[in-house]
Amino acid sequence: MIASLLFLGGCQVETYPEVPAFEDEFTREFLPSTEEVEEGYYLLKSKTGGYQVLFPENAKVSKVSYERNGEGFEFLRYGNYNHVDEIAVEHTLTYNIHGKENYERNLNVGLNILSQRVHYDGEYEKMETEDKYIYYAHNVHNFEANNEFHTVYRTFAYILPKEGIFSIDYIHSSSCNNDVDCPIDPEEQKEDAFKMMKSIKFK
Repeated sequence: MIASLLFLGGCQVETYPEVPAFEDEFTREFLPSTEEVEEGYYLLKSKTGGYQVLFPENAKVSKVSYERNGEGFEFLRYGNYNHVDEIAVEHTLTYNIHGKENYERNLNVGLNILSQRVHYDGEYEKMETEDKYIYYAHNVHNFEANNEFHTVYRTFAYILPKEGIFSIDYIHSSSCNNDVDCPIDPEEQKEDAFKMMKSIKFK
């Protein structure tokens, strides 16, 4: 009995922050630390080992849509739903090899593929950070589902490190269940997307 008590006393039960990100077992696999990077955000590390990015405390990674092929490809989707404002926010990141040679061709191919995914026909703007290039754009996509009309606000980007042979397609989508009184602020949506893009660090 004494031995059992000593054994139990020596065991430490791991505790997690009481936020949706750590309540989900699959999401926890991507979060190496329970310490906040900044208020409301933790650090997500790709299972490829190729990049890391800020992760909102109220988001969860979708296990159903997750794909990975070794260290060279990963498709990751995570999101959250605000029950008060009825706003759904979704982030998708596609990590892939972009090739060492013919930079302009690889860039054009990458942008074309991204444009097709988000139904975009337009030009991209370029942003430069200390370690990467971000080619980004915005659009508003309207569609009908279950006899209801919906609007999705998107900010999306093709992101390349200044050194390395990988790229990330990043898509930030915000939508409302109630389009009539939808409280989405397009400028706030863009700011949130830029925050996530800039936080990406390639390894």
